[in-house]
Amino acid sequence: MIMNRRSRPIPTEDIHAYERQSLTPPPTRRSEETLQRRSNTINLFGRKFKLPGNRWMRMTVGILLILGGCLAILPVFGLWMIPLGLVVLSIDLPRVRRLRRRSEVWTMRRYRRWQQRRHPA
Repeated sequence: MIMNRRSRPIPTEDIHAYERQSLTPPPTRRSEETLQRRSNTINLFGRKFKLPGNRWMRMTVGILLILGGCLAILPVFGLWMIPLGLVVLSIDLPRVRRLRRRSEVWTMRRYRRWQQRRHPA
């Protein structure tokens, strides 16, 4: 007898049928490492920036960047910090992620229209 996830015994002859019913394969170590690597880096302008692995630290960094961007009148801070903070927050917050994706699509459409007007084929 083999025990399944719910601790019910499975007869040995039915083990292959049970494995075929399983919809999701067990997570592999490689897929977990890939997911971890993806969530800790941001690609901007061809450069990779590492972020903290902790979700709350990433959210704190994103909020601090947005707040720093609101202080744009000071010499060190600037408006460039607001979109960067939104990108950092988009890793963990679905609403901000949707906003970022929509703005990316809108920007690329405008850029392509501008390119077509500038260089007609």
